[in-house]
Amino acid sequence: MADAAKDAGDAAFRNGNFQEAVEKYSQAIRDNAASGTNPKHVLLSNRSAAYAKLGNWDKSLEDAVACIAASPTFVKGWTRKGAALFEKGKYNEAAEAYRKALRLEPENASAKQQLARAEAMLGSTSSSSSSTSASTSSSSSKTSSSMLQIPVLLLQLFAIYNAVTFVLIQGKPEARITFSRCAFAMMLATLGETVFAYGLPDMTTFRNAWKALRGTASPNDLRGMSRVAMDENTHNIFFCSLLLSATPSILFLVPLVPMTLVHACNRVKSLTRGYAWSATLDQALLNRVVAMEPTFKRVGANSEVLMMFVLVFELFTPRRNLLVLILYVQLMRIRYLVSHNCKTAWAATASTADKIFLHARSPAAVQNLYSRLKQLIVTYGIPKK
Repeated sequence: MADAAKDAGDAAFRNGNFQEAVEKYSQAIRDNAASGTNPKHVLLSNRSAAYAKLGNWDKSLEDAVACIAASPTFVKGWTRKGAALFEKGKYNEAAEAYRKALRLEPENASAKQQLARAEAMLGSTSSSSSSTSASTSSSSSKTSSSMLQIPVLLLQLFAIYNAVTFVLIQGKPEARITFSRCAFAMMLATLGETVFAYGLPDMTTFRNAWKALRGTASPNDLRGMSRVAMDENTHNIFFCSLLLSATPSILFLVPLVPMTLVHACNRVKSLTRGYAWSATLDQALLNRVVAMEPTFKRVGANSEVLMMFVLVFELFTPRRNLLVLILYVQLMRIRYLVSHNCKTAWAATASTADKIFLHARSPAAVQNLYSRLKQLIVTYGIPKK
């Protein structure tokens, strides 16, 4: 019973049904002592991650602390704790949790990245800063980090405003300008998100990039760059750059604008934390928007697939843009590797196409042509890990 509930929770989590995942993991935790084979700290860690996806950072932190109590050497317990503390605005404690994770697993790339992010929010210049010095500079560092976040929030709000304006003025000459403003603002805001996550590039990064261009970079040189290249923010920056050259369309904004709204809500929560009225604002609006993130991601992935077909269709119209299509195909190949929602969307599309073109009443010539085209796409279109 407990193991089946855990497996159901894992499936729900993969599909973005995080509330269901919480319920299944809770059932697994209750039944684990009697009928389960999974360690309790793993179940607590999983439920902590599900709560995090729902934006319930108090519950996520509670499970992370319980996970650590059950297994102090379990690295994920410390990283879950760090994530929850970070989102609650306790950057000092978050950084300390990530440092403990790194003491257990020094090469944990995610913990290194998140520690750098926490220290950036504190205004730290070194990962070795002591907790005492960080505490004494808490007030000034929070002010500094807030000042860095405000321009990103303004860009996100500007992008949302232009997206709404573009929808309302469809067909008017200024629609193209509004569309470009939206894309450019989202690109700059996403660049800011990437800087928050990874920090500003240093000379080592530029040297490694130069080595990569010359083909002399070692796997170790490329490790950090590959993490950034596979990051969703990087994909969105590239996607926004394509929009600047694409024909304006509401469809092209669907994968980005809703998630920009989610990021803006998270940023408002971070900036207003500590004010007496912030809890009311979170409960009334912000948490509701953030909780829709899984739905926005699924809809965005489906729209990305639809965009591919639209760009292909446009090749036969005056709106065609072959360069945008080629670059978009390359972006989708990378997205397919790293995004579960993207894989699910393409699998659903393939299943629907199979039902249509491989139907018993479909002509043999059509079935044969479709099978060959599908095999061609699978062979050359889907990237190998």
